[in-house]
Amino acid sequence: MPPTMELVPISPANYELAMNLTVRPDQEYLVASLQESLADAYVYPESLFRLAFVQDEPVGYLLLSPFDSERGRTVNIVRLVIDQRFQGGGLGRLLLQTALDWIATFEPAVDSVRISTLPGNSVAIKLYESAGFVRAGLEQGELALYMDIGHRKSSE
Repeated sequence: MPPTMELVPISPANYELAMNLTVRPDQEYLVASLQESLADAYVYPESLFRLAFVQDEPVGYLLLSPFDSERGRTVNIVRLVIDQRFQGGGLGRLLLQTALDWIATFEPAVDSVRISTLPGNSVAIKLYESAGFVRAGLEQGELALYMDIGHRKSSE
């Protein structure tokens, strides 16, 4: 049975734990730092920044940004990061699924989810496509993938 993941807002109580989350040096060019994510969440107040905990241990973080687009109500998964100490054990997939389950509960209801990565990040692309995301081409230099989640709400 996979572990249970909890998404927790960052706060003064868990800030120091969050600051210890890092990716491997060879991944640093792929994702913005926690500090940059905090700054983005501050500048864009509609953003939702969460730490991912498994058994009271912070294992990663998630930054979401809802917006309206031609696809309807859309949530952009801006950051989805698993700390280097916990990579390779399926927690990235669990964080993605936990995020999608949470997004499906949003009001107003969400029509689609967007996620993007650098075109050469084959590990991330494989993960996103295996979860049901479909490539939509390059957007601002990154490969954008979308998932229609209207079906998720009606099937639960």
